[in-house]
Amino acid sequence: MKNEIKNVLVLEKGIWTPDQIRVRQVKINQFQRDDEEARAIDDNWQKILAKNPQAFSGPTIRLVGRHCLRDRLVLEVVPSDYKESCFLGWLGVAMVPITRDGYLALQGHVSSISATVGEGMRVPGCTPKDTKVIPYLIKEMREEFGVRVAKDNLTILGLTEVKSPLSMPNSALVTKVKITQSRQELIKCWEKARERWEGELHFVKLDYERKKVSFQELGGSGMINPHSLLILGLVIENELNISNCISYWPRFTGTWQKTAAGR
Repeated sequence: MKNEIKNVLVLEKGIWTPDQIRVRQVKINQFQRDDEEARAIDDNWQKILAKNPQAFSGPTIRLVGRHCLRDRLVLEVVPSDYKESCFLGWLGVAMVPITRDGYLALQGHVSSISATVGEGMRVPGCTPKDTKVIPYLIKEMREEFGVRVAKDNLTILGLTEVKSPLSMPNSALVTKVKITQSRQELIKCWEKARERWEGELHFVKLDYERKKVSFQELGGSGMINPHSLLILGLVIENELNISNCISYWPRFTGTWQKTAAGR
């Protein structure tokens, strides 16, 4: 796969409700970037615009610290924007919708997006504008999928980091999203969504009885973006109540235990 993402990591692994996640904005001293830093950020942004002319420098947040406090995962962030974040990194949310009949939803390949995140089908996600991460995720599910999701149907399973082709390492809060729609109902909702994303809607099937997942419709797990495959692994482990399923996937054999921080 071209532009394959390298260095995918699990920074934190666990099971948290939305109320157990704390995203706090920390104070930073205001400073003027020197000419060399400013040029580096500008040059990197021009490379991204050349690959994806639709990119725009909207507001984001950047992860600068994290720690586990009893039953909580605390994330410390600072305000940023896409231009800066593509050079210094950002915090996003990877949302994995699971339908009523046991399908995981994926986004199809989009060439412009692949320039920055790597080729292959990927887990849909969003980049929050501020510390209100969970409400933003719920809003994005409504706008991009056309479905309403209750906070109680969200489970946070980990924090990952990935080095993308045209950006510094960025982080993703892995979130399992249980929805009331079946696969066919989700397809209809998505087709009518206000801000339906580029790329087709694809699915992988969970087999709860045999505790397996089928990638047959996609032509194999190799069709999925490596970072997304890692994210799916966390969700599949939790949903099917199994451990380290990624270690059985050839792409990650020998790398899971080395890179996963685990909990």
